[in-house]
Amino acid sequence: MDTIRPPEEAVIDQCSATIDCCIDFRLQDQIGSFFQMERGEDFQADRVTAAGGCLDLARGTEAEKAVRIKDLSVSVSKHRPEEVILVIHTHCAAYESLVRRCMVEQEIALDHMLECERQIQVADAHVAADYLRSIFPFVTVRLYRALVDPAKRRMVGLQRLSLMDNSPSMLASDFLRIEPFSALRMP
Repeated sequence: MDTIRPPEEAVIDQCSATIDCCIDFRLQDQIGSFFQMERGEDFQADRVTAAGGCLDLARGTEAEKAVRIKDLSVSVSKHRPEEVILVIHTHCAAYESLVRRCMVEQEIALDHMLECERQIQVADAHVAADYLRSIFPFVTVRLYRALVDPAKRRMVGLQRLSLMDNSPSMLASDFLRIEPFSALRMP
């Protein structure tokens, strides 16, 4: 995939960011609300969604990646966001079969499923971020992990993922708690 250059023409409607996340309904309202609370009322974002969020960008075929890049390119070229925000989330159905397969192959007990999911998703998020940086070098890429409480059927928190560290780890100090979100204990 070639690098996409920023458009030369003036932008009529510039957005603050493009949020790339999973299609999961449990995320949609809270993600927009969270970033508006964190960044202010002027925060406006395009939303690009696909099952598994960055799954196709990290593990997809060239055709699957091309579809995602096409959608992101429309946002980047027409609304010129300063950043692309990739959001992964806990209890993701799109990742479930991949996580279970990895756990069986490595003989990991099912009670470690959330940790396995985290490790796979965070690694994929870093791969996807690197891929997007190679295509959109003029846009900042940020990573977040949404915490979904299945019992409440909604997102209850958001963690910022470290981009400086090549290992798939999260910074506990970067856990963002902004009302109406509450903390969810991590495994």
